[in-house]
Amino acid sequence: MATTGPFLGTSMGIYFAGTLIAHSSDFSVTWNVAEVDITSKDSSGHKNVIGGIRDWSGSGSGITALDSSANWSAIFANYGSRATVNLKFSTNTSGDKYYHGTALMTTGTLTAPLEDKSTFDFSFVGSTVLTESTKT
Repeated sequence: MATTGPFLGTSMGIYFAGTLIAHSSDFSVTWNVAEVDITSKDSSGHKNVIGGIRDWSGSGSGITALDSSANWSAIFANYGSRATVNLKFSTNTSGDKYYHGTALMTTGTLTAPLEDKSTFDFSFVGSTVLTESTKT
């Protein structure tokens, strides 16, 4: 049954090439529509705009687990190949909406502080349309 009403972000994961990123702690996805100014002398002194190029991007972070192929290692392997990867942002609940597209991983950071957990951060830029679908 589909999720209704507000929900905890904990139930939503980021999937990298079809596999849930292990020990993820957060992620965000942002979409943009560029504004194209079409103001003219016929605009009665008001700015007029239309939608231009659309794009999407985002970032995420997690707790490092070197023994997991669906963690920092997957993101690092993508750095070496410079290939785009399929990303999906979804709950595991049938009937829920999810978002997916192909993206280029643009940044990766591995942090290992003294006497604290090791973490990783990553960012990406969409290279195709970000699509909404329904989980079956």
